[in-house]
Amino acid sequence: MNLSRIGNLFIPPAAAGDTPPSDHLYASAVWLARRHPTLLHLADRAGVLVEDSDGDVVLDLDELADALNALDRYLSEWRDYEQSHYLRRDASDAEYNAWEARGPKPTNPRVPAIAPMSRTEVTRLRLLAFFSPDRIALRVSDLGGLDDEGQELLRDWTRALLAA
Repeated sequence: MNLSRIGNLFIPPAAAGDTPPSDHLYASAVWLARRHPTLLHLADRAGVLVEDSDGDVVLDLDELADALNALDRYLSEWRDYEQSHYLRRDASDAEYNAWEARGPKPTNPRVPAIAPMSRTEVTRLRLLAFFSPDRIALRVSDLGGLDDEGQELLRDWTRALLAA
């Protein structure tokens, strides 16, 4: 997807305004993404920026929430699989590949795009998806280790959440 085209819809951070919108979850998410363009890049990598019938680029918050919830299930299934299906430390590459092939498969097509992201990148997506009407897991431990940019995102997220 052409991110410069997204730039036409999601205006630059300086133009996003200092005050988050009130009483509208989607508008709050868009405001946050406008102020923190990194969110747009992560959403694009996750495959949740889509063109609508008018050719506008929109953020599919429901799909993002679904993908993050599917990621949580997938990671939980892998933890269970690793506990119940022992693999020797000295296993050959072929044995490892066979063991991995028998493991859980993601149920959402977006999971393979999100799973390799760093913990803080996934946290940023969780903050964005929190504005979806779907429930999304967000733990206090997710917020630890955010850099200065992440801390600024968290401050804006809190303001948007309180306004929504």
